[in-house]
Amino acid sequence: MYLRKVIADIPRYLFLLLVTIAILVPIYYMVMTSVKSHDEYLENKLNPPKRVTLENFRGIFFEQRFLRLMYNSLRVTLISGIICVCVSTLAAFAFAHYDFMFKQLLYVSILSLMSVPPIVMVIPLFIQFVHFKIIGNPAGAIIIYVGLTIPFSIYLLTSFFKTTPLELKEAARIDGCSDLRYFLRILLPLSKPAIATCFIVNAVWVWNELLIALIFLQKEELRTLMAGIMLKIGKFQVNVPLVTSGLVVASVPMIILFLVFQKWFVRGLVEGAIKG
Repeated sequence: MYLRKVIADIPRYLFLLLVTIAILVPIYYMVMTSVKSHDEYLENKLNPPKRVTLENFRGIFFEQRFLRLMYNSLRVTLISGIICVCVSTLAAFAFAHYDFMFKQLLYVSILSLMSVPPIVMVIPLFIQFVHFKIIGNPAGAIIIYVGLTIPFSIYLLTSFFKTTPLELKEAARIDGCSDLRYFLRILLPLSKPAIATCFIVNAVWVWNELLIALIFLQKEELRTLMAGIMLKIGKFQVNVPLVTSGLVVASVPMIILFLVFQKWFVRGLVEGAIKG
């Protein structure tokens, strides 16, 4: 019986192994390339480096204004993530615990925005931002990022809030707790996993986003990290080891963020999916 179960699980484990390899190989190639010299990379692109060098990392930190780019990315990511979480928690609380006119229509309309690709909104947004003179202002990019991340956040948090027992809210009302106090003192502390999941998912997307950062943050001193790295790619020549070293360092903050909140992240996804 045990042997039959092991044999039945072999295809699943093989599939997971292939997925793991497909994820790890690009990471290995990126790290391996980042410690090669440019000349060695041109001679041999696939094999491990004959001599490990950290010159590429020194170059991005001291010659490419890398720290300024990272600061810009951190600022945009943190501000847009915090605003999105604040707005989404309030909206999700209303959708989960109140009945009002056109509630379902409004909820479906918000969720439908998740299927709209950002590229189709670039031209209308650009025209509006030129009119309001906020092109090249970090506030403009933050507004766009908040608008693009709110639909998913509302969906995730609404699904999570619906899993909280109604008896908890009724008991709070009996004790004289207002809806606002119930939301702040009881529901939000219980929703830490979902809120952490929402923030991490949105932060990773904003951190890695390129299209909006290139179009709406055109000044060099305002560019985000990914935009700054991609602009180092020339039309006829590119220093690949330098670019990959920048990508390695750019991955570190998001890896740290995920590792710190990993427990809450997994719990938030699982519990939010119960009624999703």
